[in-house]
Amino acid sequence: SANEGNETLSKMPTSPLDTLDFSNNANPVVFERSSLQALAINDPWEAMNRRIYHFNQRADEYVLLPMVKGYRFLLPSFIRTGIHNVFSNLGDVSNLLNSILQLKPARAAHTTGRLLLNTTVGLAGIFDPASALGLTQQREDFGQTLGFYGVQAGPYVMLPLLGPSNVRDAGGRAIDISAGTQINYINNADIK
Repeated sequence: SANEGNETLSKMPTSPLDTLDFSNNANPVVFERSSLQALAINDPWEAMNRRIYHFNQRADEYVLLPMVKGYRFLLPSFIRTGIHNVFSNLGDVSNLLNSILQLKPARAAHTTGRLLLNTTVGLAGIFDPASALGLTQQREDFGQTLGFYGVQAGPYVMLPLLGPSNVRDAGGRAIDISAGTQINYINNADIK
């Protein structure tokens, strides 16, 4: 019986994903090859990623979720919606810049219209009339721009407090954040 156990182990595939059967059926419920490729994650920093994941989990549980509950308790939903809309409107500046960098003129025009409408009629973005008119937000980030120009995604990385990403998108996020801090949204003069 010990030999039977060893034979069973030796017959097991080296990758459990190798045992999956594929169907040529066009049914969208069927597990597809692209889904299989998505499961093959490049994670050379697994030990570090797991530690950061557990840190994020504890930060969510003990710090961030209580803050969210307090925020929801203190502010009525219409004020929370207005705050969300303002930050969403500011995010459209980055979306616009990345659409231009990705050579997507239709998407850039769409985002420009959305930005102008929400900034003027929507009172600096407090309201979102653009979405009501069918101009939904189309997110673009610098990670996507790097991908557009052929930069590979790189290994999986878990970012503290921000969650899962890959090296390209993490770098792109850093560029988006630093570029956002350089924009003078309210046109105030620097006094030196």
